[in-house]
Amino acid sequence: MSLFVVRSRVREDSVPAVEAGIDKMISALTYEAPEGVRYAYCKLPDGVTFMALLELAEGTENPLPGIAACREFQENLRNHWIDQPQAPAPEPLEVVGSFGLFK
Repeated sequence: MSLFVVRSRVREDSVPAVEAGIDKMISALTYEAPEGVRYAYCKLPDGVTFMALLELAEGTENPLPGIAACREFQENLRNHWIDQPQAPAPEPLEVVGSFGLFK
């Protein structure tokens, strides 16, 4: 299993668009139902920082770049919504302990 996190701080006026984009991505993923993938997007208490978690089963390629709604979201995030000096990048995570959250 591979696990990645991406943290993104967005402009306050972009929050509704970001949330709508997340809904669109999750709907597309639900429709596509790629095998070996678990994905979640969360909003942190400051209201403008979002965190994506992506879990890929061993040997599974990341399907997100191949899904139009995911590509559109990433482009909008990078080009319109972001409020930080650099575009967010995925960071690998190492699961040290988990109960039912990660496989």
